[in-house]
Amino acid sequence: FFYATIVAYLLWQQRGRELFTISHLLALFIAILPIISWFILLANQVGWIALWQNLFYEVILRGNGINSKQYLQHILLYPLQLIIACAPFSLLLIALIKAKFRHAVLAQNSHISQFAIAAILTNLPLYWFKGNLAIRYCLPIMPFLLLLAALCYKTLLTHARTMGHNLLRWLVRFNVMLYWLRFLAVLVFGV
Repeated sequence: FFYATIVAYLLWQQRGRELFTISHLLALFIAILPIISWFILLANQVGWIALWQNLFYEVILRGNGINSKQYLQHILLYPLQLIIACAPFSLLLIALIKAKFRHAVLAQNSHISQFAIAAILTNLPLYWFKGNLAIRYCLPIMPFLLLLAALCYKTLLTHARTMGHNLLRWLVRFNVMLYWLRFLAVLVFGV
């Protein structure tokens, strides 16, 4: 999953040639070597057929045993569950809907925000559209969501200094609301 993020980021930066450099290919080999070694050792213990069957049931079929109503409910509620799991600060991500604000965040922190966005857009569909997967499977992308939320907060603070006290008052109220929403989310959803 993390390698897919690097590939997406380098392609977004139009630096795809770097994927085929000796150092990058060597790093990829070194990263994959422990996984391949583990598979070989495990297959020697349980057999290749049992290993592939177990992988198929644990990875491919996990979360697929639901009907269409449950799947639609999962598709609609999963982003909300993810935002609640990362609350209170993940609610700042909602501000990215506005193009002007999104451009301000990207302008101030272009490489960091682009990498975070690449990580989220590369990995989120794997969890979101898979089926009935628990929110805990999104743990690898949560730091990127919170990094993006921190960049949104930084942008809001930067604009608060230039826009005056109204935005600053709004930020204080927003923070109070975030903490209350987080408290309610713990009570209601248990996250």
